[in-house]
Amino acid sequence: MPDPKPETTSEETDKTPEGKDKAGTQPKSEDALKFTQADLDRVAAKTREEEKEKARKAKEKEDAARAEAEAKEQGKFQQLAEARQKELDEITPKLEAAEAELKELKPAFAALIDAELKTLPEDVVEAGPAKFDDSKTLTNPLDVAAWLPNGKKLAEKLNGQSAKPGAKIDPKEIGAPGNEAADRQARAQARRAYRD
Repeated sequence: MPDPKPETTSEETDKTPEGKDKAGTQPKSEDALKFTQADLDRVAAKTREEEKEKARKAKEKEDAARAEAEAKEQGKFQQLAEARQKELDEITPKLEAAEAELKELKPAFAALIDAELKTLPEDVVEAGPAKFDDSKTLTNPLDVAAWLPNGKKLAEKLNGQSAKPGAKIDPKEIGAPGNEAADRQARAQARRAYRD
């Protein structure tokens, strides 16, 4: 069933869109409470403008407070920056001196480690971490220095005797033709090393 149309009264048809009756007079008390869409739109627009203005003022106030806080913090940051710069100025010469000393000592240390490597058999050196550049210079002397005691122990086990500086050791298999007394001595040393 269709909705019945609301009945309009003669009072409603006699009114203009502004809420005045055709005679141009304001309606009585009951009609005074009715607002037109234009009235509502004006009120809503005014309310929006007031809210925008409040938000703008609040943002300006907040920005001013933030700027003031940043200015105060900037003073603290300035003090910290000056302290850090002072520390940096004190440390820089020490760093430069240490780098110069390292540059001077590194080749000497590499030569020392390289000399130690030459006392070991070639097979032992190849088993170790030694790396050489194109000019046959040791590139990782610290790694080799850490490995060197193990390399010397390995050379002792292979030869049955300890590595001696400057001595060229040629490892040979136990039981290979050679001096029987040296072979016995090598076996005895290997057993002692194994027990220790």
